[in-house]
Amino acid sequence: MKKIISYILFILFSCSTNAGVYREKYEDVWNLVHPEISQSLVSHGLCENDNDCNKKQLFFFASGKDALHISLYSITDTEVIRDIVNRMFLIYEKNNASITIAAYEGSHPVNISFFKKIFFKNKPFFTMLIKEKL
Repeated sequence: MKKIISYILFILFSCSTNAGVYREKYEDVWNLVHPEISQSLVSHGLCENDNDCNKKQLFFFASGKDALHISLYSITDTEVIRDIVNRMFLIYEKNNASITIAAYEGSHPVNISFFKKIFFKNKPFFTMLIKEKL
């Protein structure tokens, strides 16, 4: 039993350690991305300011091993998405960082059960990968 607990703790520690490494890898890029997305949403009238954008939960990010992943929610206007993609491409050109963008029609799934998250995933209607230069 002690071996099983030790093994589980090792796996959890390894996962949390790697998550931190990936987060640090793209944190500088996120600090550039976040205000650009907020400015785009404000300029298109989807929120009043950065605080309002955060409250409306219109976008989120996650750092992965291979890219900074940006998820947009309830943003279906192609002009807004085009503006965000253009802004992300400019950041990519200056920082050579991989960025993925996924846009979902619905709102962010806040209180969805684990079962629904696994089996009834909301599929994005738009995805794009900007891959770093090697």
